[in-house]
Amino acid sequence: TAFRSARLIASDFLHIKQNKVYKRLILSIPLFLVAFILMMINFDVLWRYFAWTNQTLSAFTLWAITAWLARHQKIFYVGLVPALWMTMVCSSYILVAPEGFQLQAWIGYLGGGLVTLFCLSYFIWWYRKNVEVKR
Repeated sequence: TAFRSARLIASDFLHIKQNKVYKRLILSIPLFLVAFILMMINFDVLWRYFAWTNQTLSAFTLWAITAWLARHQKIFYVGLVPALWMTMVCSSYILVAPEGFQLQAWIGYLGGGLVTLFCLSYFIWWYRKNVEVKR
């Protein structure tokens, strides 16, 4: 089911019709090859990348929610605080982790803090430019 879903998603964004068997194979074979290669990787490492990607996706989602709330003049702090936290956690982790950049902890935490500060600064700039003016 997952491979079928992946094939259909790929066919949709690549605009390849799936009415012929050979067109299905054009998409299915590369998907199976990628899956085969991924199965050769140590599962512990693969799982940590998956976990980090999942948490990073949640950070982006929280930022999107925060922007939506701000744009609609709602209480956006309910999204901003968790977005800042997840940004700090995700950026610090990838800087420090063995499967990431493997920096010393204090450098990674400082880097995560700087990324988070940059995101907050950008949000404040965006908010003043797009939302405060329209009030």
